[in-house]
Amino acid sequence: MTQPRYIPVLAIEDGLAADFVATLAGDAVERFDLPHSSGPLTIRAVAVDVAQGGELESLLAEAAGLIVVSRHMDATSLEDLRQLLGRLPADGFLPAAYALHRESGRAEFKMSCQHCGQKLWVSDSQEGRPGRCPGCKQTFLIPSQVRHLAASLQLDAESPVRIFSRGDTAAAAALVNDLAERLAAQMAATQNRKKNITMRIVIDEE
Repeated sequence: MTQPRYIPVLAIEDGLAADFVATLAGDAVERFDLPHSSGPLTIRAVAVDVAQGGELESLLAEAAGLIVVSRHMDATSLEDLRQLLGRLPADGFLPAAYALHRESGRAEFKMSCQHCGQKLWVSDSQEGRPGRCPGCKQTFLIPSQVRHLAASLQLDAESPVRIFSRGDTAAAAALVNDLAERLAAQMAATQNRKKNITMRIVIDEE
């Protein structure tokens, strides 16, 4: 039987990680064993106090991948996310997927003015349009929440980012599937690298 791969779910805001796992499972649980075509996954919410304490490093050492849940894109929230991601294992690549939490039916998200730091409500539907900050009166092009997160954290193009709302199981499952596909690609790449290493053949003694 294939051993489940462990996927911790982290968030800088209390309750967000548990919301994601509960949405995925369709029940109020903080750990969910998910059958998957690429092999079983154990997805577990990590509490904020653990994420801020010394237990996180040992949890990440056992992880095959990582899901990061966030809600706002203001400067303070993004800096907290950078600090959290800065604690990832430095000696190995840990594939990550990013879930952006939205209240059901809400089209807006919070970000900071690029010039003065004023917190602003903007909408994905305004992406690419010039917006003027009511604080400093400076104008900038409005990004979508997904693009803003990717640019602010300098994510590579393969990092999955999806918006989900509490109860939207399909969106949560789609993000997990994106991550599972990236894990499968990483495993295939690792196996190919091993095949290119020349090893000495083993001779069975008669």
